[in-house]
Amino acid sequence: MTPTSLATLLRFHRFHLELTRRLDHRLGALHGLSFSDFILLRALALAPAGRLPRGDLALEVGLTASGVTRALLPLEKLGLIVREANERDARVSYAALTPAGLALVEHAAITTEQISQDVLGKLSTEGQMQFLQLVEEISR
Repeated sequence: MTPTSLATLLRFHRFHLELTRRLDHRLGALHGLSFSDFILLRALALAPAGRLPRGDLALEVGLTASGVTRALLPLEKLGLIVREANERDARVSYAALTPAGLALVEHAAITTEQISQDVLGKLSTEGQMQFLQLVEEISR
């Protein structure tokens, strides 16, 4: 890794931290959610029937199975998700979005989109596409 690539990586990490902090602050103030909570709820909202096996949800959001279980507990206590058993396999349980969870993630998505526009609106549409292509390229 050259000093330039290290500096780029560290700056990208700082950008990620700053963006996450901004999202956490705004989502917390307006919706009582962290950005991590939003990511979990959004993954469930996009899933068929609003539910996923916990292991699949973990893969979808980049957490371990135990990490997703810990992250879902407060959301379950708030009534935003419920745990559902798998009728065919007792080892598998689902995380399912409740109607309250769906309503909250829909409102939080508007806030998240506004923040995204504030941040990425500094780039032209072409610049945003180039940024996305670069991120996808280095993510492989």
